[in-house]
Amino acid sequence: MTPVLERIWLDDAGLGADEIRLRRRWYVIAARGGSLYKDGAGAWLTRKEVHAFLQSPAHLAFDTAFWLAIARSFTCDPATALRVARSKIARSPRGDIVFWREVARFFCAHPAPVETIDDLCDYLQTCRQQDPGYSLAGRTLPALLRRMHDWHRDIAAIERIEALRRRAFGQAARGPAAPATWPGSPLADWEWAPSAREAKARGERYVVRQLKQAEDLVLESRAMRHCVSAYAGKCLAGQASIWSLRRCVQGRIDRLLTIEVDARDVAVQVRGFGNRLADALERNVLERWAQARGISLR
Repeated sequence: MTPVLERIWLDDAGLGADEIRLRRRWYVIAARGGSLYKDGAGAWLTRKEVHAFLQSPAHLAFDTAFWLAIARSFTCDPATALRVARSKIARSPRGDIVFWREVARFFCAHPAPVETIDDLCDYLQTCRQQDPGYSLAGRTLPALLRRMHDWHRDIAAIERIEALRRRAFGQAARGPAAPATWPGSPLADWEWAPSAREAKARGERYVVRQLKQAEDLVLESRAMRHCVSAYAGKCLAGQASIWSLRRCVQGRIDRLLTIEVDARDVAVQVRGFGNRLADALERNVLERWAQARGISLR
């Protein structure tokens, strides 16, 4: 009997009751000469992977052996497979194994140190939470690393804004997860749907939404390639509000303009991607919004 399965009878520290029962059941099935693939493991492992799991080196922990078996089905390089098995992938939820299998396959095809894999796993987990359909198909390791570094910079920017908010409102620190928000302008968000004759596409509509949270401000800055996130201090002080004009059509949302409105309800800055100026169509929508909300345009 493989020590990978025997170990559950000697040490079950840190494991939930369901996980303890599963591992003990697998031990009993294998000890009786049964088919571990047919009697449980087949929900996550192929027949070949079950065999590799049962033949795992004695010193490996259960989860490491589990993912080593999977990684070995994607690469012939033992060192690459072991790095994947020793990474945070081995601590991923088994219920989301389809996605993490894809991640394991990716790192078998694009070898990286365990530390790099671990850093990217944190980023990929966030991507997965924000978009359940997120996939690694067509992605490269350098591109993922660039996006991860952008993500880290965004997190740092949000933390700086949160620190500003705490100082501005005299609040004690509530931990890193505290949301950096501010009251903002009392003006309501706005939406307009062009007539069938005016619309470029069926179902087209435009929305102007106020950004009152650090994360939204940082994402706007990142997506539009400008420095609007640096205006958080003015927002917190009540000196300005930031608005985003977006076009929505057929489930797609395109950011068009970012607008700074001062405390007198004057739109003092209007910029598009890379700080470009508004085009004629955007200017038309902007004027409709300004008229509806009593905003003065420079």
